[in-house]
Amino acid sequence: MITSLKIIRLGGRCFREQGLNMTHVTQTISATADDATLAEQLNAEVDSPLISITRHSYSVRDRDTEMLVVYLQLFYHPQRFQYRMDLQVEQD
Repeated sequence: MITSLKIIRLGGRCFREQGLNMTHVTQTISATADDATLAEQLNAEVDSPLISITRHSYSVRDRDTEMLVVYLQLFYHPQRFQYRMDLQVEQD
């Protein structure tokens, strides 16, 4: 369990400036229950429902190998979370 998180703000351009060419990102959004540590940090009761987001970002190490360069796990109280996507449809 991660109890502390150092946030590093790196956008796609910053990754490229550091020589990291992102190939893809996988993201999972799921429901879970909090434990005592998360409950305290989120000002919630133990075993309250939470939304969990886990993101893995990958880059190319060489032509044949990918490597995980960013792992991010976030927890949100459901009443303080909103998920929104804007999907662009490719026109023929």
